[in-house]
Amino acid sequence: MPFTCPRCKKTSHHPKDAQHGYCGHCHEYTLAAMILDINQEALARGKLPMWTIFDKPLDFPNGHIARCFEYDQPTQYAITGGLETLRECLSQCGLVCLMRGEEDHPSVVETWT
Repeated sequence: MPFTCPRCKKTSHHPKDAQHGYCGHCHEYTLAAMILDINQEALARGKLPMWTIFDKPLDFPNGHIARCFEYDQPTQYAITGGLETLRECLSQCGLVCLMRGEEDHPSVVETWT
């Protein structure tokens, strides 16, 4: 399936590019670009954005979802994908993984900040 980058509009026919949202022309993941934009907006408002990855939470029982929180308040931002894809995108944004705590809900995989 072809993948067209939402930023540069170039099209790739490599199957892994579509799967991971990767643009070979921009040399970045489009999910990562979106995460960076969301984080920059939050930081400009003086908020600390954090992304928590969940595994099959009740409201998304079919896979992994990463939700953005600003301190302890949820935002409307969430991205879905495979666990490794989400980790790769968050890492590419320069975020650091914090392992889950004992008090975290069982569906929490980890948090990135």
